[in-house]
Amino acid sequence: MAAIAFTDAQLQQVMTAACQIPRALRRRFLQRVSELLDGRDFGDGDVHRAARAAAGEIMHGPRPAHAAEPR
Repeated sequence: MAAIAFTDAQLQQVMTAACQIPRALRRRFLQRVSELLDGRDFGDGDVHRAARAAAGEIMHGPRPAHAAEPR
């Protein structure tokens, strides 16, 4: 996995979200954010969504497949 370059604002979003994750789980959280953004161009909104999704997965487990489908 290649390094990800964040803007200052994007890095602040990730750091803010990481502060809400227990220390023991933060490495996994950051890895998951990286996985969600890897290999694509992304903006501030994408970073926010990736951080939120990663936090949810780390704290509550992966979302069921049907929950991700649009209504």
